[in-house]
Amino acid sequence: MCRKMRFVLLFMVFLSVYSCSSRDKKHNGPASPEQLYLDYQLNAEAGDDKLTLKFRFLDEEDGDVFSLPAGAGLFLDGEELQADSTKGSGVFYEVHKEMETFAGTHEVELRNQGKTLLTDHFSFRPIRPVYDLPDTIDRGDLLLELEGLEPEDYIRTTATDTAFYNPGVNRLDTIKNGQYFLAANELGKLHSGPVQLLLQREWELYLEGENGPRGKKSLNFLLKKEIYLR
Repeated sequence: MCRKMRFVLLFMVFLSVYSCSSRDKKHNGPASPEQLYLDYQLNAEAGDDKLTLKFRFLDEEDGDVFSLPAGAGLFLDGEELQADSTKGSGVFYEVHKEMETFAGTHEVELRNQGKTLLTDHFSFRPIRPVYDLPDTIDRGDLLLELEGLEPEDYIRTTATDTAFYNPGVNRLDTIKNGQYFLAANELGKLHSGPVQLLLQREWELYLEGENGPRGKKSLNFLLKKEIYLR
């Protein structure tokens, strides 16, 4: 019995030490900027006044979080961003921008001792239907004209009703020239009544460096509306 208790106590100590070391590993200190991997996301939702940009530096894709050393900085459109941190996620840079005035092309730059190490550009345009989404729809084809998209773009459609066991609609479609189409047979998967319709534009691109990817950016925009399906 005592031997078994000692084994349990040793196992718990091992888990505690492993957990602490794993947690500490995710919050490493400054590293050489030339070796860091920049991961950033833009998230915006129709109806909100502001969008959010969040930047992190990792040692590799999905790797550990690192901070920049003194003399290095991250810049958005020429303005240096200030680092923040939490115990759970480590060091990050987060900014909130007015959605309407932020439309256009923007520059992200990593500098060290006045030297530019990495430059990336991205474009943002709010996505909105040319005509308002209807409050009630029938079980025919759903056609929408969207502005703010590329000539060829991608929209993920998620639609759920109030039925507990119904998986609803979840599909990724190519959208050309802003013409969104959801076929009647897809709406046929849903029960009549309130439906939560989400249209999400998802872009994920790698930032290329001399020796392979130096980072990754995700640009996401969400249109959300509750409609009534007859």
